[in-house]
Amino acid sequence: MRAPIYIVAVALLAPLLLGQMCGMPLVPEAQAPGRLDVTPTLRAACADLGLTSDGEIRTVILGAEADRQAGLTFSEEIDDVVMGCPAFPDPAACAKCMSAIAGQVYGY
Repeated sequence: MRAPIYIVAVALLAPLLLGQMCGMPLVPEAQAPGRLDVTPTLRAACADLGLTSDGEIRTVILGAEADRQAGLTFSEEIDDVVMGCPAFPDPAACAKCMSAIAGQVYGY
């Protein structure tokens, strides 16, 4: 009668010993986007400005990151962005896009 007990024990312990029941997913979960990633939110915020490619948006993200690393505060970055937006055909679209990018880069 011991054989069925060993079979049950092996059947229950084998997946655990092989790592399939240790709480780790077999497929890693998707990672949250980072501060410097182009996200769907930024794509939507920048669509009206005409920044339609991820490369264009990424260039602006890297510019904001350079400002952050140079010591500009979030408020200073927003002030700089707002001052430059009147030069665009749609200043409101510019402010929306640039504010979204600054917010993401600065973590707001």
